[in-house]
Amino acid sequence: IEKELDLGNMKHRKHPGVRKMAPIKLPPFVLDAIYRLISSNHEHAFLTRSSQLCKEILSRRLPVEQEEIQDKIQETSLEISELEESIPEIVRKKRILELKKQLQVEIGRWKHIEYNASESLAYLAGRAAPNFASTLRVLTELKNRVPSFYPKTFFDFGSGIGSAIWAANSLWGDTIKEYFCVDSSPDMNDLSQSILTIEETEQMHIKPVNYRQFLPASENIKYDLVVSAFSLLELPSMKDRLQAIDTLWRKTKDVLVIIEHGTLAGFSTVLDARDYVLHIENEASLEFALSHTNGAHVLCPCPHDVSCPLVKKYRDSCGLFVTYQTIFPRQRQVFNKDFISYVVLKKGRRPPDDNTWPRIVRPVLKKSKHVHCRLCCDDGQLHETIVTKARHGRHAYRAARSSSLGDLLPANIQLSTDEVKFPEEIFKDSGYFESDDEENKT
Repeated sequence: IEKELDLGNMKHRKHPGVRKMAPIKLPPFVLDAIYRLISSNHEHAFLTRSSQLCKEILSRRLPVEQEEIQDKIQETSLEISELEESIPEIVRKKRILELKKQLQVEIGRWKHIEYNASESLAYLAGRAAPNFASTLRVLTELKNRVPSFYPKTFFDFGSGIGSAIWAANSLWGDTIKEYFCVDSSPDMNDLSQSILTIEETEQMHIKPVNYRQFLPASENIKYDLVVSAFSLLELPSMKDRLQAIDTLWRKTKDVLVIIEHGTLAGFSTVLDARDYVLHIENEASLEFALSHTNGAHVLCPCPHDVSCPLVKKYRDSCGLFVTYQTIFPRQRQVFNKDFISYVVLKKGRRPPDDNTWPRIVRPVLKKSKHVHCRLCCDDGQLHETIVTKARHGRHAYRAARSSSLGDLLPANIQLSTDEVKFPEEIFKDSGYFESDDEENKT
């Protein structure tokens, strides 16, 4: 890399660790289908409901488990019983109502969404562009990470409107020979099929695509690439999520991709999937001397296969921003961002010569003559390093200055062994939601 930079064959802002992509647009055939399905006459009504639906989805927390409900009921009952009889009756009743309301709020923090025909169209209007952009962004990273990977079969769990199909087809349309989609909503499956259908000829833009409502029970048929995008949080319990992850991993021949919203609930769901697969394949296989497992490792984003240090110490989510072009209002170029968490898991142990450059997990703080980088490293720890031209060289300094959240830092830098601290004032100064998307001119 240093040689290429010296020769001028590579620009610092386009070093191999950069993961940022230009704003992503929907494929033309998808855009045409959306405008056909949502007519101008009904656009306002669908956009209103779409906005409400997207807020509901993004505000979701993890479903309350049955054990949690029982604990909360017991805790509330105990607090009510401990209220002194001597206090006025009106005050006592008011406190009891408050405790019961708190319990109802806690239990109702996750709600099942029934995707009928109308809700499916509202979801299409609000989530088609960000879902496609996010999935394409992650699959592009997979393609760059393993250039020799050309999947022939594709499995999409919780396929919904079909955004993962569009993304996979954009990258490997020439090699994928079968798309298998599972979604519990028949209306979603019908909508996805309508988008892929050419109205004039009734032929399909992408084929062959098979739709099912339930996960196949058989483990005999496996798929090169298995994707679950924005689907696991639709399941009502931890048990259901782990069962789905277990089934998806057993149906994976090579690579499993999990994508969720970058909220704490979404990130926790991604981590559960990551930790479960790594445990059954690596730790449990060693503990019980299981011979039928070949191991597993994280292709991206993590440079290691141990527990996430960010959530372990700071209870914070890890992810990146994806920029996309919205589809409404029509005929206007409006760009927006989606924050996602994801993991790409590959069958087999991590190769000894695997590229494990540190990953930037917080916005880069660009100061005068030095750059603060908060990194997740291959030792499974968080490190903060200050990169300067005098200490690390011109190329390392400019590469760090050109990097942003989610990028890899392609430099051999001596990392501090001190514990990393992310004080609140640093986040405010860093412009967490703005500065990383500004164009770097160095």
